[in-house]
Amino acid sequence: MSKIKKTIALTSVLVLAFGCGAPTGTQAETKSKPEAKTTSTPVPAKATPAKEAPAKPTPPPTAPAKPAPPAAAPAKAKPVEPEVPVFKAWDFTKLEPDKWDGVRFPGNVKVKWQNGAAFTLWETGIGPEFLSLDVNATDFTTIRIELSATRTSDGKNKKPVAIKGVTALWASGQEAKGKHPYMGTRAARFQPSNSENPTVWTAKISTVKTWKGKIARLGFGLDLPEPLKQGGDDRYLVSVKKIELIK
Repeated sequence: MSKIKKTIALTSVLVLAFGCGAPTGTQAETKSKPEAKTTSTPVPAKATPAKEAPAKPTPPPTAPAKPAPPAAAPAKAKPVEPEVPVFKAWDFTKLEPDKWDGVRFPGNVKVKWQNGAAFTLWETGIGPEFLSLDVNATDFTTIRIELSATRTSDGKNKKPVAIKGVTALWASGQEAKGKHPYMGTRAARFQPSNSENPTVWTAKISTVKTWKGKIARLGFGLDLPEPLKQGGDDRYLVSVKKIELIK
């Protein structure tokens, strides 16, 4: 073998011996060292979501307030009698019987009840009378009387009855002394004057032509329901509360 060929063959052997397979010192050293632990950047922990406070229970719907009941209508006030100038007046609920001088009641009795001077009648007739009034016709123009009646058979059980009418009767001096003092022409009918109180009657006497001169006697005729047996137990009890002579 020529010298050149020997040289090539030897070079190839060396290359194979050192170039293939056997690692170099540096590589072996690198592998022999423990691999350095890679320090990884810690991933921030996920924040635990805050627990939401439990929702407050919704209160049940409040029932709507009941509307206030409408205010009661004010009670109607009773009509007030207007103030009138009074010439003379008798209130038999306040006056004691010994102060009733000049006034006569049927039967010549003087009995005072809670609602006035009381007397008995069995039929239509004359009630209270002023026997000696002695006033001038121009002294007053109107008469007002307040009275009521009941019917009873035992004096205890009293049934209210309506007085059908009231009449004012008067007489002059000479007529007043007679047995029948009252003339039909000297009279005036009363009218109920208060719708709230049917016991009040009023007569405008100044409009009557015969209301003139001296009035010596003044009486009140009462028109009652059916006539009863005179003097019997079945009777009418009448009470007079007031008599007013108004200017």
